[in-house]
This record gives sequence, C-alpha cells and structure tokens, in this order.
Amino acid sequence: MAARYSWVAQGPVVPDLSWFQPQHRSIEIFSSQEDAVTQMVVRRADSFFWECINYPAYCRAEVRDYKDMMGFGLVSKIGFMEYDHHLLTALAERWRPETHTFHLSVGEASITLQDVEVLLGLRIDGAPVTGTDQYPPDIEGYLYALLGFVPAKTSKTGIKLSSIRDHLLQHRDQACGCYSWGSVILAYTYRALCDSARSGERHSNMCGLLVQSWAWTRISKVRPRFRRGPEPPQNSPLAAKWTVPKSRTTITSYNLVAYRDQLSMLTESQFLWMYPADQLLGLPDGCREGQHVWMSRMFLHYFYVVEGNYPDRVMRQFGRRQHVPDAPLHQVGTERLHRMKRASHVVDWARVHDWHVGHWAHRAEHVVVGQQTFTPTFVEQYVQWYLNRTVYFIQQPGREASTTGYHGHTESVNALRHGLSRVVHQMNGYVETYADNQYHQDCRQRFAELSRRT
Repeated sequence: MAARYSWVAQGPVVPDLSWFQPQHRSIEIFSSQEDAVTQMVVRRADSFFWECINYPAYCRAEVRDYKDMMGFGLVSKIGFMEYDHHLLTALAERWRPETHTFHLSVGEASITLQDVEVLLGLRIDGAPVTGTDQYPPDIEGYLYALLGFVPAKTSKTGIKLSSIRDHLLQHRDQACGCYSWGSVILAYTYRALCDSARSGERHSNMCGLLVQSWAWTRISKVRPRFRRGPEPPQNSPLAAKWTVPKSRTTITSYNLVAYRDQLSMLTESQFLWMYPADQLLGLPDGCREGQHVWMSRMFLHYFYVVEGNYPDRVMRQFGRRQHVPDAPLHQVGTERLHRMKRASHVVDWARVHDWHVGHWAHRAEHVVVGQQTFTPTFVEQYVQWYLNRTVYFIQQPGREASTTGYHGHTESVNALRHGLSRVVHQMNGYVETYADNQYHQDCRQRFAELSRRT
C-alpha cells in the first residue's frame, strides 16, 4: 500500500556526514511497503565456553593465573548472556558508520572506551594489537611468528614442549597483559556494526555481550525487568549484573517493531548519559585504570581493522557540554578503510597502517577537553545541527501495519512532530518579513511551543 505521508522525507536534510546512507539498511526498511521484520542473527559463544574458563574442573589454576596476567581475569567473570537479536537489530538500524554513533531522538550516543572498560573490564591503555595475520609456511617461521622464538627440536619434525614451558616461565612477567584488548573489542565491534548497518545484512559478528549490556545499562526503555536473583560475582565488571540467572517479568521484548518504537521516542530521562560516581567507585580497579584516555580522539586497531574513536560527538556521556563536533578523522579515507578485509596472503598490517598505529602511540595527547557540567547539556546550535543530519524515520509513517503482532505508532507521531517543525521554520521566515507584526510573532511562539511539547 502506498504511504499516506508522501511529503515525508526520511532525511538527512544536510548530507555532509551521510556518504553511507544509500547503502544503509534504514533505506530498505523505509522504502518497503510491507511491515517486514528484517531481524539479524548475532553470533555468540555458547554457555559451555564460560563454564570452561571459570570452573576448576575445566580450567587448572595455572591456566587461570595466565588468564589473569594476560588481562582477561575480569571479563571471564561476566558469564553467558542470552542475546536479544531484535534489540541488537534495532540498534544496528540506528548506527551511523560515518561517525560510529547511534542516532537517537536524544542526540548522538555511542559505545566508548569507557564503556568497554567499565562493562567488560578489559585493558584500554596499552599497546595496539597488530602485526601479521598470515604466517610463513615453514615450521620455524610459523613458530617464531606465534611464540616469538623457535623452540628446541627433538628430531627433524618434532619440538620440545619443555622448551616452550621453560620460555613461558622465564618470560612470565612479559605476558600479553600489556596489550589494549579493550580497544581491540571496540574496533572490531565498530567494524561489525558498520557491516550490520548495510542493507541486506542478515548476520552480524558484533560483540553482542558489549552492545547489549551497553543498551540495557544506558537505555531504561529497552531494559528487561528481572525478579531478584543471584548476585554477580564479587569484583566483577558491570556487565556481570545482566548475565546472572534471573526470571523475566518483562515489558514488551523480543519484538523488533516494538524496539523501533521505543528507540524513536526516547526522552532525556530514559537515557543514562553518565555512570553514577558511586557505581564506578564500586567496580574493580581494572574497570577504571584507563580513564585518562577514555576521551582520546584517535584510531583503534586490530590487524586489518582501523576505526575512528570520536568521544567529541558524545560529550554528555563524559559529563561535558555537547558542542557541534568536528568532522570525523580522515573522513575521505574512512570508506577505503571499511573496505579492507583480511588478506589471503602474508600482510604486515603494522606497516600498512603505520600512520594510524603511530597516532595511537600519542593517544594521551589527543584527549578531548570540554566544559564539565553536573547534568547532560548541549549548546543551542547543536540541536538544529543534529536534526539536519539525522534520519528522521526508520519505517514509513502511515504504512498499513500487519494484522497480527505489535503495531508501532511512533513514526506517525514523529511525522506530526516533523510537520510542526516545518511549520515553525516557515513561520520564522514569515516573521522576519513582517517583524513588526505582533500577531505573527505570537503565532510563531505558539507553534514552537506546540512542536516542542509534541
């Protein structure tokens, strides 16, 4: 059936940050004349994986010690999380690959380095994880690439496992805990969300544990309600609170259309911009160690993956006043970086991305500064700037809904709001022409108030 609101444009009005829009999955949804549910499936580890790394019967004490030294001690306490694929799909529909932010009704929001450290307890401030992801065919070169040395041989084809053990014990204090595993997770999640935002994608490799725990922590409207259950393990990251076994008494969930509705009508009070100070202080030290680089504006790396980190676009999440942000880093080259995939031959990604890796080395010099506030605020110009660059509608307003299931109504309400905003804009121009007419000025103010309340 044809749309009832033919005058409605999906947006954005100003396309300077929307080079990805022709390929975005929101185009597919908006142009569809059917109430199609295009749910993605997000890959995840099964519950047995978490049992193996936590229970003594499966994981010896020596292995657990190495796990802790490598920086995975906190994240291993989180446990198994059942994914809500509808919620993760609704979030992917609002992800902007150009800026690595979710476009919500309250403004831009994103998963940041702070979220990774607080929710997962992974190290942020460390060496980048990069290098060669394909190894030489000869056994000596292969072992050296994996271990950093060539073990002693027992014969022409065998190696002494004891030499590997002795080497690891000798270099016990040089374990991989020096690496920034948190930035790896965030870089890979950014890339996976960018791929998920592409029209036609039905599967995603995003870190669902991170994205879903971020959504449940930040957005009260999509957060399931639980009966009281077991408490998470002591000294665990914040995401552990969402993985302990509990029974749901839930609101509408596991419904993509419902989540679209809820995300379209978010209000400021329904989004947690800043973590409460007492909540941060109650977490293990490993969830706060990298806070001096949480707001660093630079590139994140993982072998072939290079993604920009833009805290200046979500200043309210750090207790700062939101201003009109600068253009993304290397905006012209972002699309080229997104096309890079894992190579079928030996590639030294540290050399290919040497400039970006060097940028990470100076991360402390690229920390964004801003005016600290006690409540989330923004400069006056930000609202109009954002509205001109966001997508107004995911679904077509007025489209005839299916006869069964949840019926969304938010897009029609937003169409009314959008129409009132256009009237206000036209009234502003009209008042400028007849500035001395008090009646026209009164009408403009009443329309503006009506639009704001709606």
